Amino acid sequence: MLSTWYKRLKLALGILFVLAVFAYIVTFVISNNTTADIDFIFVQFTEMPVELLLIVSFILGAFAGLLAASVLLFKAFRKNKRLQRQYTQHIG
Repeated sequence: MLSTWYKRLKLALGILFVLAVFAYIVTFVISNNTTADIDFIFVQFTEMPVELLLIVSFILGAFAGLLAASVLLFKAFRKNKRLQRQYTQHIG
């Protein structure tokens, strides 16, 4: 019973954190109307709106996090399948 309550609290706090970050980003975007120059090694962007840069970087960071998590989940899935095969060979 306690673990169910803890999981719900953890989920609620996570959702509140994401909403707080989103609200902060929206407030930042509304209050800043400036432009910025971005210079990568081979690509240069001149006078890009800061709000666009912030939103794009946030989205790219989310995708990078999902990609990293999916790699770890795939490795765990493969290890689980291998261990299940070893267990069934040992038992049967």
